[in-house]
Amino acid sequence: MDDLTKIKGIGKTYAVRLAQAGFETYAALANATGEAEMQKLQEAGFEGGVVEAWAKEAAALVAEAAQGNSGQGPVDDKGAVDDKGAAGEKAGGPRGRKAQRLVAAQEVRHLGVTYAPGDELPDTVDDDEARFLLKRGAAKH
Repeated sequence: MDDLTKIKGIGKTYAVRLAQAGFETYAALANATGEAEMQKLQEAGFEGGVVEAWAKEAAALVAEAAQGNSGQGPVDDKGAVDDKGAAGEKAGGPRGRKAQRLVAAQEVRHLGVTYAPGDELPDTVDDDEARFLLKRGAAKH
């Protein structure tokens, strides 16, 4: 669970309400752009305009964490820090990476960026994310 109170306009009460609605991480909030997510947030009492601003700020925090989070490592699709190092590497070498590039089969949001169907997904998509996207039909080789 990320500290959502770092986002302008979210205090402890809102952070609890967001968590109850299923938005506990920066990544979850950054990806809250679809109709289903917006519906959940509206049911929790949040308005679209403020949620969009929060989503942008959350995306910036996800990207910042992935770029340089004090050496803690990259952030996965759930907003959790990968503790293998800032470059995503173990002492023995680079993390496993799928052999083939992935292409979005439907609209995909990754680290605050939306990829349209047919767009090639970036190298920052790791094996776990790739399996998740492939299993759900959101991406293809």
